[in-house]
Amino acid sequence: MPRAKPDQVITHRVEMGGWERERFKEIELVAAAGVLLPAAGIAAIGLASVGAAYALYQWLKDGPFTPLVNSLMDEEGVSQLWGKNNPLLQIIPNLGWLRGGDYSAWF
Repeated sequence: MPRAKPDQVITHRVEMGGWERERFKEIELVAAAGVLLPAAGIAAIGLASVGAAYALYQWLKDGPFTPLVNSLMDEEGVSQLWGKNNPLLQIIPNLGWLRGGDYSAWF
């Protein structure tokens, strides 16, 4: 059903005084802080992650675990924890042959 055209157009205008303008400035500051503070927090977490990764890299590049690994292996490269006579190693096949190694690499 068609509608009739309006006979008149009324424009309402709301004007603010000085007190209302001051309140809106405060609201704008709170809104800006609500947007900027999480962004600053995310940036700080990102920078801290990069710093921690760099520190970990600097620590690991010198091979701090090399003496530990060397102390766990004997001169033949067999683990001192497992040993040559471990019954599990005699039952479980070594899958190193899939990578081109020797099938009996456990022993």
